[in-house]
Amino acid sequence: MKSNGFDGYLFLFNPYYKQVHRKILFDGKLNLKNPQKQGYWLLKEIYPQERFILFIEYNQTNEFLLDGQSVSIYQLIFISIIDQPILVGISGQAFLTNKNILIIDGVYGKAGTQTNNPISIILPNQDLIFNVLLNGIEKRFKQNNHIIILTDPLSFSGLYLPRSAEILNNTIMISDLLLKQLVTRQLEYSIQWTEKELNDASWLGPHRLLLFIYILNPNDQWNITAQINNNSIIVHKSYNTHDHYYQQRFIGFYLDLTNIVIQPNVQYYLSLNMPHMQPGQFQGLFLENIERILIEV
Repeated sequence: MKSNGFDGYLFLFNPYYKQVHRKILFDGKLNLKNPQKQGYWLLKEIYPQERFILFIEYNQTNEFLLDGQSVSIYQLIFISIIDQPILVGISGQAFLTNKNILIIDGVYGKAGTQTNNPISIILPNQDLIFNVLLNGIEKRFKQNNHIIILTDPLSFSGLYLPRSAEILNNTIMISDLLLKQLVTRQLEYSIQWTEKELNDASWLGPHRLLLFIYILNPNDQWNITAQINNNSIIVHKSYNTHDHYYQQRFIGFYLDLTNIVIQPNVQYYLSLNMPHMQPGQFQGLFLENIERILIEV
């Protein structure tokens, strides 16, 4: 944190495949001080998405949902002077027209989700607001001096597929937005990998849809077989090096679904034949190469 005790950065990292909840207490242990001046203390996400997400209070605990294998970067900002409306709780831009109409544009959220916390807008003055339009649609709201609070939560349609999406009940389903994301990435990163290169290094070819079989302390001598819709599929072995001769470099097993799971909103059924494991050793099945899927409200 900076020497004023108000401003600074927060880095949160989840190295695991499963989503995790992290609680952060904003107090002196983070070198924070309780602001004694008038203003607004805000937490802004700057990666992977840029947006103000919530108001901060000293000695307050906030909970963060971290996607699997993700990094999130936040900035704490204390703002004492407001010259333009500030949107808090969602991405987008807010501005005033005719002093009494609040326009909120460019609002996007993660597909298949709903906002849990109130959406607020900090105004530069206490002028009475008559209407709020969000992406062109009138919204209900209440006003408390400088603060506008939207009354209803926002819902974002589509299939929820977070980074490292977990596959439950051995059923795989993807969305057209994910397929579009993978195609776009291939066009932007158009390296012509050979099949051997892709098989030797699971981290190559970021346009691929991979499914990782998450096992603690896996053994590359195991024989694991898989079927999708009763059709056999190759189970690949992943190492953290191109050299596959060293067992200590073995990461685990994965499936390449790129040319198999190709239709959106269709259920694909996966069956696995795996060796006996210790309780808790098998951690689950997780899709790889998914970035945050955003959709307009």
